[in-house]
Amino acid sequence: MFNEKNMITFFRKDNIEIVKGRSVHLFPKHIHNVFCIGIITDGEVQLFVKNQEYHLSKNDVYIIPPFTEHSISPINRKQYSYVAICLYGEFTELNNILLHKYVYKADDELGIKILEAYQSFDYCQDYSAFEDIIEQTLERLAKAEYHLNYQKNKEIIRSAVNFIEEHIENEIDLEEISDYVHMSKYHLLRLFKKQIGVTPYQFYLQEKVKKIKLELIKKTPDVDLAYGLNFSDQSHLCNTFKKHVGITPVQYKNSYNRINC
Repeated sequence: MFNEKNMITFFRKDNIEIVKGRSVHLFPKHIHNVFCIGIITDGEVQLFVKNQEYHLSKNDVYIIPPFTEHSISPINRKQYSYVAICLYGEFTELNNILLHKYVYKADDELGIKILEAYQSFDYCQDYSAFEDIIEQTLERLAKAEYHLNYQKNKEIIRSAVNFIEEHIENEIDLEEISDYVHMSKYHLLRLFKKQIGVTPYQFYLQEKVKKIKLELIKKTPDVDLAYGLNFSDQSHLCNTFKKHVGITPVQYKNSYNRINC
């Protein structure tokens, strides 16, 4: 049974609320509707965010975006102390940051800056300086996360492109591609079109047409092409090719021969 008492004090000015606590309480799964930064100032806790588990100790920093389910529990049922910084007003633009990292250990640069900002505020109560440092630090975080998201999305679309290129002889659909890259098909559709300029299906057809062009030059029979590229028949192949190239496979083949005679 716990003998230690829980204690909480609040401070709120303008767009920042600071909560200082000492606790043995297990905070069950919950969400906040604001962007929150937490600092463990003493003791140890177990943090769960999006099914990921983190062990936090003194001076470790954690960041929880709005509407992100999380829970906090003491290690070995021992008391811990914490500071929670809740950001309102102009800081709500941070709500759209998609974090790849929720925890910053005591030796991490961003964690150190947040910790130092709070310690300076706690010592001299200079709210304006504290707000400026928090804002600058989080702007850096937003830029870093944007870059990470951009790079991650590029890798995902490259994987989708590779998958399509490797399966043009098969019948594939959007759901199969989305399963392969572990992304919802609706998000993949938007992202693919934004980066590549066409939908995954349109790209799939374009790659088929490229393959047809190469095989026509090799004089591969249309019937073999239709079968090998999973068209229903030669007519289907011919119509698809003409729609993309403007001429029939036979005309394309003859045109190539004339150029090279």
